[in-house]
Amino acid sequence: FWGHTASLTMGAVIGRIAEGTLIVSLVAEVFGCLAVAGRSPGSPLEPAAAAAALCALLPLSYGAIVAIKACGRAVSSARLKTLYSSEPERRTKYGTKFADQSWQLVVHVALA
Repeated sequence: FWGHTASLTMGAVIGRIAEGTLIVSLVAEVFGCLAVAGRSPGSPLEPAAAAAALCALLPLSYGAIVAIKACGRAVSSARLKTLYSSEPERRTKYGTKFADQSWQLVVHVALA
């Protein structure tokens, strides 16, 4: 019992660390773009406007990802309850996987 609880807690901690790392890398990428703003030939925006757009879109992008993942988790929860009714840990794991893949699917469909 305690080992299982510890593994779920460790998995949650690892998930939070991974999400935090991605957020930090996204912020670093935005600041890297800001550092070279104005050096990109063919940009339709002035450097100050490009910097403002990047800063404004950063929280919007993160919010969209969180919302899409929440929708994916909600969509998968009903189906997973019928598939794995006696295995709540498996249901949680697959729900998280589906949610993580759902926002990537939205990105691929949007860019196609």
